[in-house]
Amino acid sequence: MSKTNRLRTFIVLTLITMSLLAGSLITTNVKAFDITTQLATNTVCPGSTILIEDIVTAGTSGNFEVTMDGSAASFVTTIPYSFDMLSGENKSVYSYVTPPSGITPGLYSFNVNIKQGSDTKQIRHDIVVENCNELAVKIEKPQETCSCEALTSKVIVKNNGIYEQGYELKLLGPAADFSKLEKQKIKLKPGEETEVNVYSNVPCSVIGNTDLTVQAESLETSAVASATTQIVSKQCFGYSVKTEKDFYSICDGQSLSIPVTVKNLGSEENTYEINFKGKFSHITKRQVTIAGNSESTLGIEMSPPYLQAGTYNLELESLSDKGSIILKKIMTVEVKKCHDLSINIEKSSDKMCNALTNTYSVDVTNTGEVNTTVSLKVNGPTWAKLSQNTISLIPGEHKTLTLEVNPPYGTTAKTYSINIKATDEVSKAEATTEISIETQTKDECYMPRISMTNDNIEVSKDGTATAMFVVENKG
Repeated sequence: MSKTNRLRTFIVLTLITMSLLAGSLITTNVKAFDITTQLATNTVCPGSTILIEDIVTAGTSGNFEVTMDGSAASFVTTIPYSFDMLSGENKSVYSYVTPPSGITPGLYSFNVNIKQGSDTKQIRHDIVVENCNELAVKIEKPQETCSCEALTSKVIVKNNGIYEQGYELKLLGPAADFSKLEKQKIKLKPGEETEVNVYSNVPCSVIGNTDLTVQAESLETSAVASATTQIVSKQCFGYSVKTEKDFYSICDGQSLSIPVTVKNLGSEENTYEINFKGKFSHITKRQVTIAGNSESTLGIEMSPPYLQAGTYNLELESLSDKGSIILKKIMTVEVKKCHDLSINIEKSSDKMCNALTNTYSVDVTNTGEVNTTVSLKVNGPTWAKLSQNTISLIPGEHKTLTLEVNPPYGTTAKTYSINIKATDEVSKAEATTEISIETQTKDECYMPRISMTNDNIEVSKDGTATAMFVVENKG
């Protein structure tokens, strides 16, 4: 190659290289796309919507894809998802931010990702979710009262949010069991407050400090607020009614005295009305006035009559003048049958001849629990007599008497009932036994009979024969 040709080739290659370098420099300086944001505010209330506009400026023509992620992504909607632009054109991407009403106020964020070919750009948006539903609850400081009395507490509920809302009120804590709200639902405008009364009827058994919580809960959102106070109850009118025991056992005819102690546990004098109900009994006082922290004793007197065994309830009900406290007490009294007898004769029936004498054993037993003197009486013919008409017996003891029966010679033959009654001289407890006696006449008692073994006897002339006779007593 000549020197001239080589020079030409070198010049051409140099020009080509410079062209390539120049083209490379031009491509590098052209931007694919730019993103700018128009934002009025990044603060939003739950349930409200704000709009964020991201403006995309195309450096080169092409297709653009939009995606979105981040902690706020669940409540953000971004459109469009895809679009085409020519170089130099602008396109807006809109993000609608709508936090749900139940969301927890705080800082959230989301990223808008825009991709053109292999080039991706991301822009971050911070979102502040405000507490736009704030409310406040206030309640009076702890109040002192007497147990058994009513108390009113004032509650103030204020809507510190920016929306009108309805609220449901609830009572919580131990004192809620004996408290009631004046109303359970209220509606408040922004900045408005209202006063609600809580009525408490403190039971007589509640002494000391008892927590009471008032809670307000939005009916439209998740906003909740509460306040707690204490009800301080003192034992001003408490009292007790006591007996030594609740079960007693006595004998019929026995008297019983039951001391009843009424104690004023409060600090103030009080009067108590006593109502009493019980068979064979009465109470010694129907009203008693007792100074604070003092006591008084009254009595129940019971005198069941003889032979009235059973189980009886004695019911006492007291009512305090101050505090109107009602106390009830039940005592049980077992009245035993302590006076009791039994009597038995050895036979229930028999036969005998007139003018003869028969005797029968009669057993009398004290089956009760106390000593007794027993009177005995025979109801029947005059010819029936007991060996004793009065005996004394200790509990469980028995004695045997003799019933002598001696119908006279001319007594009509028939069956006679002889009844023997034993009676406790004190309680009049009774027991009876009976025997039936069939009497017979003289002829029936002494009835002879003669008979022969053979009715016909043959005797030869100048001969002898023996005749056999049988004599019997058929009486």
